[in-house]
This record gives sequence, structure tokens and C-alpha cells, in this order.
Amino acid sequence: MVFRALDNKGETSDMKSRPDYYGYLQSKAWKEFRETVFDVEDHCVDCFMSRADHLKNYGRDMECHHETYVNLGREMPLVDVVPLCLDCHNKRHGLSYAAGGC
Repeated sequence: MVFRALDNKGETSDMKSRPDYYGYLQSKAWKEFRETVFDVEDHCVDCFMSRADHLKNYGRDMECHHETYVNLGREMPLVDVVPLCLDCHNKRHGLSYAAGGC
């Protein structure tokens, strides 16, 4: 299943409002790809917290962040999607609060 971005760059502000985006995040394909991201890089690319430490500090798994949506459904690890801890993910989205993990 391939989801196309709304423009050539895939950087549309309404991408996440598309129903197929959230459907994709619930799919088996995304869950398998997500594990591939962690197989390639098992720490936050911003603060270098390990996946194991993240689970210990937050009580939940690390997050994956889309750097771009242009290849949605056929992403490449560390190109289109990167692993981030909760705090760094919040910072990437411009949220002013942090959970206190890094």
C-alpha cells in the first residue's frame, strides 16, 4: 500500500489530517517498518538516548518521526523516518513542554 503526498515535496501542512495517514500508522506495514527503523538506529538521533533507556524512563517505546511524507508507505529509515525520544519529538513539533527524559 503506497500513500502519495499532496505535492512534490510531501511537506504539506494538512498531510496528517488525511485519513489515510492515520490508517497507515495503524497498519501492519507501518509497524513492521517502524521496527526496521529501530533495527537501523536504536537511539534518539537528537539526544542519543537509547531505546532501552527510553522504555525505562518513559514506560513506553521510542517514537518515529517523519522527516518527510514524500515517500509515505515506502519510506527509508533515517531518510524519511528517524527515531526520537518523547522530548525530542515534542521539540521537533515545536511543543513547549518536555517530559523530562533527556
